[in-house]
Amino acid sequence: MFRGVFGSSDEVLGTVESGIDFEQKILDIYQQCRTPEEITAEFDKLQKEMEEKIKAGMKTATDKLFENFDVDVHERLKLSVNEYLDRYTRYFWALSKFELDGLAEFNDDEKSLHLKKSVGSISECKLKLIRQNEEQTGLEIYRMNHPLGQYVLEKGLAENPNPGKIIFDISNHTGYKLSQVEQLKGKSGYLSLAKYSVTSLEDEEYLLFVGSLKDGTRLDAEQCQKLFECEGYSQDSVIPDNVQTMLDKEIDIYADGTLEMVNQKNLEYVREEEEQLDKWTEDMITAIEKELDLVKKQIREAERSLRLATSTQEHLEIQEKLQSLNKKKRVMRVKLEENEEEIQAKRDNLINEIKQRAKTNTKLEKLFTVEWEVR
Repeated sequence: MFRGVFGSSDEVLGTVESGIDFEQKILDIYQQCRTPEEITAEFDKLQKEMEEKIKAGMKTATDKLFENFDVDVHERLKLSVNEYLDRYTRYFWALSKFELDGLAEFNDDEKSLHLKKSVGSISECKLKLIRQNEEQTGLEIYRMNHPLGQYVLEKGLAENPNPGKIIFDISNHTGYKLSQVEQLKGKSGYLSLAKYSVTSLEDEEYLLFVGSLKDGTRLDAEQCQKLFECEGYSQDSVIPDNVQTMLDKEIDIYADGTLEMVNQKNLEYVREEEEQLDKWTEDMITAIEKELDLVKKQIREAERSLRLATSTQEHLEIQEKLQSLNKKKRVMRVKLEENEEEIQAKRDNLINEIKQRAKTNTKLEKLFTVEWEVR
């Protein structure tokens, strides 16, 4: 596989070196051309020939990558190819096709749609998804925040799925590899999905997948999610009570683990905020103490000058300066105490505010349970 995918560039270079005999081509150009213009023209021609072969090699490498690597690898590599859609865009496109069935025509190759019937305030229109490394066309861009996209999302959220069975058709899946689903081919089981909402420092939502094979072997959350990357069809089915009870318990355990993760994240945040507050408190008090130390130093210098005064006038002037500095020192001490109290009060208020925000409220909403089979 490695040779097949990443060897394409070597194949191109090999063609340049042996098949075309690159060095001989350059030598021929210098032997046959008589003017700089002729040499430039021949090099431009050679460059065009090379570009076509390199592009062909890159296309072969990209096709092999799509065929041999999972979609997760595509996303990590952030491929800049027109065929590639990120995970959420794929989900959005699939949901749009479901919710707008009978209302719009879809072109999967161009990733465009033609809304033929009005939907609410949205009249007939032609829209197109924008993909990576693709120039915009004259069609209006279709995205999640488009009015039609919002309609699709709201309609999807309002769906009330019934228990049943889903046949995932991995045998006819195209476009990218789904290794985890292929490993489940010929197997069947049950799975549940729940939405777990956590209100704390931030409002967060988690989708909790749990599932198992019919022999009781557990599926991890990623395996359950990957099943829904594969197209399929539904059938009527009844979920046994003991299976539903088992899946509900798994969901509850998953939710407890998720809440613990959120609490740990919140604890780290609170500690970071407290550390910043401690540094801020220290900086504020240190600034006042430095100013006070400067006044104390000025007093010591003035007292030394007072002892060395050589005239009554000089003595009186220094004494007056000392009185002023001592007064300033007393004022600054009072100010330091007041500021320490004020800073501490601000610190306590900020900590209390963080603690209030860190209080956690949760809501667990069980969305659906289905029987599944991979063919």
